Amino acid sequence: IEYLLIATDGKLYYFTQDQLEDEYNWDTIEPTLIGNIGPNDASFFTFDKKVYILSGKYMSWDGTTLEEVEGYTPLVFINTPPNGGGLVYDEINMLNPKKHQTFNGDGTSTEFYIAQKEVDSIDKVYVDGELKTQGTDYSVDTTNGKVTFTNAPQQAMDNVDIWWTLDDGDRNIIENMKFGTVFGGNIDSRVFLYGNPECQNRTYFSGITDGIPSVEYFPATAQVDIGPSNFALTDLTRQYDRLLATTNRPEAYYLTIATQELNVTLSDSSTTTRLVPSVSTYPLNEVHGNIAPGQGQLLNNYPVTIDKNAFR
Repeated sequence: IEYLLIATDGKLYYFTQDQLEDEYNWDTIEPTLIGNIGPNDASFFTFDKKVYILSGKYMSWDGTTLEEVEGYTPLVFINTPPNGGGLVYDEINMLNPKKHQTFNGDGTSTEFYIAQKEVDSIDKVYVDGELKTQGTDYSVDTTNGKVTFTNAPQQAMDNVDIWWTLDDGDRNIIENMKFGTVFGGNIDSRVFLYGNPECQNRTYFSGITDGIPSVEYFPATAQVDIGPSNFALTDLTRQYDRLLATTNRPEAYYLTIATQELNVTLSDSSTTTRLVPSVSTYPLNEVHGNIAPGQGQLLNNYPVTIDKNAFR
C-alpha cells in the first residue's frame, strides 16, 4: 500500500492511494490518524521500508507503529583486557546514550573497567552469552566504571559483555535537525541531516551497523561543515553520485562519499573489517545558493533551488 502522509497540528495522518484515486469522493474522504509527532514543523524521508520523521523528535513509522527511534547501541571496544583498553570498534551513537564493550576473561580477574567513568547506569552484563544478575553475580561502581564479579569469568576472547548508559545530550543535536536527504554516492546508503540552528552549517550523516546501512546510527565524527559557520546550510539535493549543498550566503558546493575497508588485527592474530566513510567537499560557485530551507528539487535531472532568482 502507498500512502500520502500529512503533518498538521502536531499530528501525523495518512491517505491511502485508493482514497486519492477515488476522485469522485474527494469531498468526503477523511485522513486516518497515525499519532502525535509534536508541535514543531515536520519533514520526512524514507529508508528501508520505513518513514522517518524529523519534528523536534526523531521518529519512525513502518505502516503500523509510530515510535521514537531509540537507535543502535554501538559496541565501542572489543578484545579488552579486564583493566580496560581494547580495540576501537564502533563510534558512539549520537542518537543513543547506551554503549557496550566486550572483554577477554582470563580466569583470575574479577574487576573489569569499561571505557567511561561517571556513567548514569550499568544496565546489563553477559558472561559466555548468559545474562548475569546484579547483586548476585556482580556489583557495579558507576563512578569508576567498574564491574566486580563474584567469580572470575573463564579465559576466553570477548566472553564478557558489559552494557551501560551515559547521556551527554548528543541526541538533541540530531532531533533538532529539520531535513534529511538520502545519499550514498552510487547507492542510497545513508541519510544526511541538516537544519539545526545551533550548528547551522553542519550536516550529520548516518553510519553502517554490522555491514548494513542504518539511519538509526549517527557516529559522533560523521559530520561535515559546509562553508562559514555564520551562514546556514539550507539544502542538500542528490544529483547522480554527488550531493549538491547550498547555503544562504549564497554559495554552492558538492559532496562525494566513498567507503574504505579498514582491517583490524585481534589479539589471536585474526582480523576483522570495519567500513569507514570518507566524505569530500568541493566548491561549486560563490554566486548562487538557496534561501528556502529544504526546498531544493530535481527538474529533468537538474537541481533547482530558490535564490533571488531560481538557480539551476
